[in-house]
Amino acid sequence: MFGLVNEQVTKGPPAFATAARSGQEKELRMRDFGIVALLSVIATAAAPTTPAARIQSYATAKSAVQFASCYEHASRQREGLWFVADRRGGGALSNLGAPTVRQPYFIQISDRGGRREIVLRNAAPNGPEAWGVSQCI
Repeated sequence: MFGLVNEQVTKGPPAFATAARSGQEKELRMRDFGIVALLSVIATAAAPTTPAARIQSYATAKSAVQFASCYEHASRQREGLWFVADRRGGGALSNLGAPTVRQPYFIQISDRGGRREIVLRNAAPNGPEAWGVSQCI
């Protein structure tokens, strides 16, 4: 098909046909984008989520070393403690890295002057970790 543009003969479809075709392409691209966006929303909604971390807080007058020793002794009976990380004014206890552990717990000991703050994360409130902490505070 030939069209006359600015008194020149051009080959190809007339300008209105090209505009219609580009409009269709734009609609197709928008539809494709909408489908991809919808699929990503569905995939995000269907993805598994991790449960919210359970945090329990305790206080003790024992030193961090005394508490850690007590907890280590209590957990040794259950074979639940995996590592102890000492630091100045506190430390951390956990079973992270134990071969049978799927969701590790963490016990953070922080020095707060005359008392130590014990924070237990990712442990059931009535589980063995909480029992060990309550025995040692």
